Amino acid sequence: MAGVTGFDHICSEEKIEIIEHKRSLMNSAFSDAECRIIWDFYVARSFSAATGLAVDLSDYGWNNSQSKTDGLPALERKLAEAAGIEAFCIVRSKSVKDTLQQMGLSQDRICTVHPRAVLMQNYHVDIDENEKPKIVSDESRIHSLFRHIRNSFAHGNTYFFSNEMCLLEDKDGATKITAEILIPCKALISWIGIVDKEHRYYNI
Repeated sequence: MAGVTGFDHICSEEKIEIIEHKRSLMNSAFSDAECRIIWDFYVARSFSAATGLAVDLSDYGWNNSQSKTDGLPALERKLAEAAGIEAFCIVRSKSVKDTLQQMGLSQDRICTVHPRAVLMQNYHVDIDENEKPKIVSDESRIHSLFRHIRNSFAHGNTYFFSNEMCLLEDKDGATKITAEILIPCKALISWIGIVDKEHRYYNI
């Protein structure tokens, strides 16, 4: 099967063995203060997880709507721009293995120069009485992105490279990859300031 149309990555950059760079957030180049903020925002108070400390996205000043000025599409655009990603490849499917391969994120050695992201979005299929199927999202694209980021930190599936890039990986079980997010490390900090745009919780 083919991956998502329009998403592929071909470059001549050196491919890096990722396993050699697997380490926890606390063992990365982030300062202790930055690690605490990152963990607090992405894990402890993640708006994409059912935790007792979760902060709702609306509390940060964003509308849970399709508004291109203060809704989810606007937030997604700002996050992509800050990370140098043209577009997040967010897929409603049972697998993203073919798309990961197209994007150069399925091997043990990958290009770590160009930011890119492939992730699965939770969904279900509704079938009406005429037996016509309809794909229904169980979460927004933004919630999907941050759910995968939370899981990557919580499960220790994080990789930090010498060029100040990081790979955040999420899995379903031991082997099925559900997300690969390659972004500049600085994006993890800038994204906090973008989400908490009114600086209600974090002084970034």
